[in-house]
Amino acid sequence: MTTTQRTERDSPAPGTLLLIVWFSLATGLGQVIVWLLAVYVLHRAVVLDPQIVWTAPLANLLVFGCAAAVLAGLGRVLPAAGSRRTLPGTFAALACFSFLLMIPRIHPLALLALAAGVGLQAGRWLADRPAAVRRWARATTLPLAALI
Repeated sequence: MTTTQRTERDSPAPGTLLLIVWFSLATGLGQVIVWLLAVYVLHRAVVLDPQIVWTAPLANLLVFGCAAAVLAGLGRVLPAAGSRRTLPGTFAALACFSFLLMIPRIHPLALLALAAGVGLQAGRWLADRPAAVRRWARATTLPLAALI
């Protein structure tokens, strides 16, 4: 197979915008929940603005959107960079890394390696179930947005 031919598995991910929005909302909501647990359950002094409730998902939207744009650009040169497996795997790695960064006293490179491994496995798992992933994302995006 030449580099210009693409298999169905390596075709661009359908519903990319939906994935960007879903991962942004889910990651932002998760970050808010971790922040609330740190403040109200663990009684830690965390200096964050209460506006994190809406700014975290918005910042994540920017991060995931930039990652998708970079992968789309790379997909023109390297077809595997824009594949169905790469996009959700990258989003899962970014989401995992954002949560892991909240853990103090662990080196950021170790956190990056762990997040890359999680993203790789999540990308494989999500690529094998594209219809289920789209259904799940469609069904839960509005409720996630309503929670924020």
